[in-house]
Amino acid sequence: MRIEAKQLVRRFGAINALAGVSLAVDDGELVALLGPSGSGKTTLLRLVAGLDFPDSGRILFDGADATSLPIQKRRVGFVFQHYALFRHMSVAKNVAFGLEVNRRHFQMGRRDIQDRVSELLRLVQLPGFEDRSPHQLSGGQRQRVALARALAIEPRILLLDEPFGALDAKVRKELRAWVRTLQQQLKITTIFVTHDQEEALELADRVVVMNHAHIEQVGTPSEVHAFPATPFVAEFLGGTWKGVQEVQGVAGVQVGSRGAAAYE
Repeated sequence: MRIEAKQLVRRFGAINALAGVSLAVDDGELVALLGPSGSGKTTLLRLVAGLDFPDSGRILFDGADATSLPIQKRRVGFVFQHYALFRHMSVAKNVAFGLEVNRRHFQMGRRDIQDRVSELLRLVQLPGFEDRSPHQLSGGQRQRVALARALAIEPRILLLDEPFGALDAKVRKELRAWVRTLQQQLKITTIFVTHDQEEALELADRVVVMNHAHIEQVGTPSEVHAFPATPFVAEFLGGTWKGVQEVQGVAGVQVGSRGAAAYE
């Protein structure tokens, strides 16, 4: 599924959350939205999901206008930072929730749903956990259950909002490597939000650096790391801004209004 955002604007009162943001995500690509709090990255993710709607601009899925589509018709899997599992439900019931609610749409009987849940728990390396409660799981296991629930509806797009932020450093590193492997295996178009530079540079095919409701730069991890397009990108990634005209022709590097740059 190819995603295109075209000149998206979203305001909350006097605050601009997105100010004319445009972005294209290719089919099967994993893109990181990277930036500080308040930069607009979660707002952009919510607009793609259908959890919110733009004041102006368009969202296209494979060229078809999806701007006004309700979330139920977008076939988007969404994983939140704090799991959002139902405490009163078993692991199996959590994973099956979307299928049970929309059983008519998916045309699945109870046995079909049980088989799908078992298949997903094997996929996220939690076979045999069907009857456990969320409180009996570790943080990493809960996030895997949340991912299985998002995948249950066979989404066309997977959206992750700070998915590793609530985990300790060791588990976070292990889980993000596992998520990357799973994403490549499923070949599902994925966007994830993070403020962690290491996470974005390690996982993503491309990184979108955002600041103050705008996109500062889009490029591969090596491009944004070696050739930050603006002083903000250089500072945010821990480098020092130094404009160099000779790198402006680097293939695929999107530069800001101040030209290309390197940092040391």
